Amino acid sequence: MPTVSSQQAVARAKQEIQQLYSDDQLRNLALEELELADEGGQKAWAVTLGFQRSRQVSVATGGGAMNNIFARPNDLVEHRVYKTIYIDAETGEFMKMDMRLVQ
Repeated sequence: MPTVSSQQAVARAKQEIQQLYSDDQLRNLALEELELADEGGQKAWAVTLGFQRSRQVSVATGGGAMNNIFARPNDLVEHRVYKTIYIDAETGEFMKMDMRLVQ
């Protein structure tokens, strides 16, 4: 049984991600998934958070003719980003952050 509760792990993960992105104000930060996982032989809370970044990213355009027709090079896109933060289930310490790809 983990020492750190799921609520404590989520709070710690949110705190950690806001510190990691302190130069880029996160918007609409929300819990997406939560799982007690085995991470390298240690129990860890895998806390997936979704958010929008404040910084906008330019659309990358390829050299294809169809892409040039439908994509305007000066468009700005805003994507929802998903990150999984691993919190040690015994100590509550940050372990790592992974990119969570949504299909």
